[in-house]
Amino acid sequence: MKAPFVFLLSRALSIYLFVWGCTELSYLPQRLYELSYLLKTFSSVVPDLMSDSQQFSLHYREVDVFFLLFRTAMLFVASGVLYRCGPAVRRFFASEADTDA
Repeated sequence: MKAPFVFLLSRALSIYLFVWGCTELSYLPQRLYELSYLLKTFSSVVPDLMSDSQQFSLHYREVDVFFLLFRTAMLFVASGVLYRCGPAVRRFFASEADTDA
């Protein structure tokens, strides 16, 4: 691939990942609200006396928020790496014909 095409491809993917990350981030208020609701609801219950479904719901929401934040962070990191279009990104998108020449 030619260098300008690799540069444009890298920037296009970077913008796509950035928008995807922003979209994922837009779910954060809802997930935090759900988690805070469950925490308020179950705060009066002693953890040992919580039913299995209550414990599952609470743990599920905690894990859900964690992975939402992790996924969003990784999308933003990948977007930043692709936006810089460094040598590693160029090698990744370069075809064998370009690397042999």
